[in-house]
Amino acid sequence: MATAAVTIGRTFNDPDPGAGRVERSAIRRISVRLVPFLFVLYICAYIDHQNLGFAWLQMKLDLKFSAAAYSFGFGVFFLGYALFEVPSNLVLALHLRRQMRLSVL
Repeated sequence: MATAAVTIGRTFNDPDPGAGRVERSAIRRISVRLVPFLFVLYICAYIDHQNLGFAWLQMKLDLKFSAAAYSFGFGVFFLGYALFEVPSNLVLALHLRRQMRLSVL
């Protein structure tokens, strides 16, 4: 039984043997720009989750919310966010010029 040689990321018929170097360079450039931004977003999400915890403590004392009422409200908030996230991005993509879209984001 004959087996075929398998290479990852490059074939034997590749006309440009330096393409791997270009690909690594592109990934490095993208990573240098993207990873710090994603780290800042991660920190913001963490702070947001902490704020929800503090809000729960205040609501529990001031408004006498039960855990079930708070969880229901949080679920409704998340559901609305998830439902309207994609349509809002589609509206931005379809109706705004590219320069304005980048400034809005």
